[in-house]
Amino acid sequence: MDSGRFLIFLAVVVSRRAGTISQSSECRDNEMLCKLLILRFSNFCWSELHSEYAMANCQQSCDFCNVKPYSLNHGTNLIWAQSPQFKTYTISRMVSIQGDPENWVANRKPQVTYISAPHFTWEFKALGFDWNDQILFWSESMNKKIQSIVLNGSADTKTLFAGTSTEVYGIAIDWLSHNLYFTDALYNWIIMTSSDASKSAYRIIVQDKLESPHGIAVHPQKGYLFWSDYGERPKIEIGDLLGQNRRPLVERDLARPTGLTIDFTKDSLYWIDTFKATVEVIKFNGQGRKIIQQEEGSVFYGVALFNDYLFVTEQSRGMLKVFNHEESLVSFTLGNVPYDIVMYDATQQPGNSTECDDLKCEHLCVLDPINGATCLCGEGYKSEDEQNVSCKPSMTFVHPSHMYAIRDSICHYPANIADMSLTNVTLDSQCFLEDRQGYLALTFDARENMLYYFANNTKIISRLSLEIGAKSKVLSGGTGVVNGMALDWVAGNLYWTDSSNGVIKVSKKSGIYQTVVLDNLTNPVGIVVHPGRSLIFWTDHGRQPNISARIEKAYMDGSGREIVMDDNIGEPNHLYIDFVQDFVYWTDSILHHVRRLEIATGRITVVFEQAMVKFYGLSFFKDYILWTDTEDLNGIHIARMDKKEKVRGIIHPRNGLAADLITFDIQDQPHFNNPCMESLSTCSHLCLMSEANVSKCVCGVGYELSLDGFTCSSSPVMDNFLLVNDGYQRQIFQLNLKTAVIEAVNLKPHNEPIALAYNPYDVKVFWSDNKANVIKEATIDGKYEKTVLLLNNASMCDGLAADYINKLLFFTDTGNDVIGVISMRNYQQYAYIITTSMDEPRDIVISPNLGIIYWSDWGTKPQIETANMDGSNRETLVSFESSAWPNGLALDLQANQLYWVDAHADKIQMINLGSRIITTLMEEPDAHYFSVDVIGEYLYVSDWKKNHLRRMNKKGGPLTQFGPPKFTRLYGIKGYNSSESFRGISICVKSVCEHLCLPRQNNQFSCRCSIGFVSQGSNCIKQEITDSPITLTTSAFISSPQSSYSETSVPTKESLALTTENVSTTTESVTTTTGGVT
Repeated sequence: MDSGRFLIFLAVVVSRRAGTISQSSECRDNEMLCKLLILRFSNFCWSELHSEYAMANCQQSCDFCNVKPYSLNHGTNLIWAQSPQFKTYTISRMVSIQGDPENWVANRKPQVTYISAPHFTWEFKALGFDWNDQILFWSESMNKKIQSIVLNGSADTKTLFAGTSTEVYGIAIDWLSHNLYFTDALYNWIIMTSSDASKSAYRIIVQDKLESPHGIAVHPQKGYLFWSDYGERPKIEIGDLLGQNRRPLVERDLARPTGLTIDFTKDSLYWIDTFKATVEVIKFNGQGRKIIQQEEGSVFYGVALFNDYLFVTEQSRGMLKVFNHEESLVSFTLGNVPYDIVMYDATQQPGNSTECDDLKCEHLCVLDPINGATCLCGEGYKSEDEQNVSCKPSMTFVHPSHMYAIRDSICHYPANIADMSLTNVTLDSQCFLEDRQGYLALTFDARENMLYYFANNTKIISRLSLEIGAKSKVLSGGTGVVNGMALDWVAGNLYWTDSSNGVIKVSKKSGIYQTVVLDNLTNPVGIVVHPGRSLIFWTDHGRQPNISARIEKAYMDGSGREIVMDDNIGEPNHLYIDFVQDFVYWTDSILHHVRRLEIATGRITVVFEQAMVKFYGLSFFKDYILWTDTEDLNGIHIARMDKKEKVRGIIHPRNGLAADLITFDIQDQPHFNNPCMESLSTCSHLCLMSEANVSKCVCGVGYELSLDGFTCSSSPVMDNFLLVNDGYQRQIFQLNLKTAVIEAVNLKPHNEPIALAYNPYDVKVFWSDNKANVIKEATIDGKYEKTVLLLNNASMCDGLAADYINKLLFFTDTGNDVIGVISMRNYQQYAYIITTSMDEPRDIVISPNLGIIYWSDWGTKPQIETANMDGSNRETLVSFESSAWPNGLALDLQANQLYWVDAHADKIQMINLGSRIITTLMEEPDAHYFSVDVIGEYLYVSDWKKNHLRRMNKKGGPLTQFGPPKFTRLYGIKGYNSSESFRGISICVKSVCEHLCLPRQNNQFSCRCSIGFVSQGSNCIKQEITDSPITLTTSAFISSPQSSYSETSVPTKESLALTTENVSTTTESVTTTTGGVT
């Protein structure tokens, strides 16, 4: 399996050492151990046959030196794992007593064999077996593997699973389905994998509501899986073979349940309670619970069953104890610490089935007693057929997993990063989005498999579905520096800190309806949300020496703001919430520690610290703490919380600075019930939780909450206003030019509104959406929204101009390098008027009385051009240096002046259309002007680097803020004042044009047929599509959605000119007059 995937399986072969060891050498080693034990622990080597402590007793009962060891082979065996208490003297072993216990229990002369570890650091813990396949399985904590060996004299082992923690204490084998189950007490999960080492497939079947799973047992015929778990709520649970439909079997009067075994003849489960020193039993139905044995002072661990015998490992004195249910028969002192124990015998795995064998599942098979055998695909794979027989790699990432930003990219590692093999693992294999965008903040939606991230270079918040080949979607931009993000997965809201502007903002998780929820912050960094308590917590670096760093909290609507801690604090960074324990943690990179807040009591303690470590990002997973370091140890690091011991660090000093860290785990987003649940909320915009579990509806920018408390509405004015497009809020806004109050055009948010135009006659707003490739319209109150024109996928409409006198809508298309025109009387009628010698046409403005258009082009030969409205009489008005980016245009009809903004030279300029004199009005380094419009005595300018509009006197002067700073990225702007609007009668009122009448200078006009039609006299005839050297493809269509005739194509750039030249034109002279049409 690819090392980039979650848990890694490695097929390796390891030689088995010491299948047999000579009696003399073995006893010599054990004599040293017994001497030490007798000296230090006088009661350690107790022999039931003697009442005194002596070397002979120790040799006889501890180490079986009077018995010649044999190789461990298939046959009736009692097998246990043991490790030395002092590894200096001996090594870990799997020890067996061969033969029928009826014999060796009675005569107390066990025949002992063993498999010794190849190195003293190895440690065997859990055991399992498959009788029919003659296989013994075990967990080994040093190499963190599940391995197996065939008991046929072979010395070769196989690895079934690599990357466990050091604390795998339970293994169970489903011998009918050929599956192996194991518990992991550090990762707190149960995994099912194939017992066939050739199949690298596994599934995490239980991982929630486990604290320290230990023992595990399976009853395939009944479809039962049992496991023990201890912690705050110790319990023994029962579920089906996939860990589902689980329920507690025992949850009262338990302290520390460990080993389990099943009595298949009596439908009973036996278990060990280590703390209580008991062996207990219960029926599968929860009845008949009984204590079999209890020995105060003992530390029982594992249990196995054979007929009426119970075999129990005892750890405090290193013993094997044999009970005949309620009677203690014999104890063997081992001189080692024993762990799991199994009775390797056919009676412990009754029955057989070939159903799973017959299915020939590629990965896993589960034989359910009711539904029969079913094939399953492992984690990271999906089915290739309805029966799941064949599996192929899934396109989605496998979770849980750890992800962290390193500025240059975002990296991810499996959940078992602390224990996985790092052989052949590189940053190239583990990282994605490797485009060096300055990634800082991360958060996630586990249920939608969505990663949210912030790129500092572009100041953009995006989200990415974690599927191979998925593309990012921009949610918001135009922010300051965002160091922290948090998703309220219950209400579907996204929160983020903005340290540049000193605010915390919230929006829907799609990025719409943004609003500031907290302001007057100094330097906010990390943020977390607790939907269950309706709280948000955040860190603030402050501004030394005057404003101290602090941890704060507030309700999710921003109310009830309160300082959690502001003294004895260095530089608090990111936070993490443990929803089970109700704790909030945060890192401090100056004080080199991690602190914890107990939410209920307010108690704050240091829980983890390491000298000279610059703790920054923070996460917890099961019993591990993870953090990022931003200086010499730049990278990700992991430690065990129980031992306060670092276990791994992955350092990459030359590959970007480590930043935020998350663990993509659905357990970190538990289910909470509150009134803001997405499925329940009646708020039209945002639902934010407030004090006392009360929900509050909040509206986005430009809206007000109606009296009903749920609906958000706006009240746009009808005169003296500016319209602006906010690309990241995906909204069109109106600014009152008298009050600077923002009102929203009440439309559903769009993908990316760019260009703007306004028709005061019909009170209609026109805009382009370059993500959807459309031009749309609606009335200014947001009603009657509809599509004007569908554009092809290559289109980029950055400029619109509405000629409400001649009823024409002009547009630029920088994707296809054309300028087009649409009839406002009939949107089915449109044509292209400029199709050649353009590179990147951007904005367009019109002079309705003169029949002239002006447009900017920021391509390889930047220029501003002009032509008649039919495309004739084209000329260059202004030529620029190659580095210029002439962007937005504004035409002052009364002053006969044309204004423009240059996004590269950072200038605002104008030209007198009479004298052709150019004047620079403003030069502002590091600006990025996009659009400009002129109303009255002012120029209004949008700048991508500002979150507000600005204006200046049109004759020159400083640029000053106009209106509140509530925008993200402003694109098109268009002003309207009825006192300045052009008035007149169209030259086309007497035209006989069937489709489009296009004015020209000198009171002339041209008739033009729409795309897909050709002129025939004064008529427009639908064009017949015949074989021609010009290829017409439907994928390039630009068509009106209301069209009643079949779609026709817009040709490629090379063929556009040929198409327009095939359309004949007529010229006619008509006298115009001015009048009071408004």
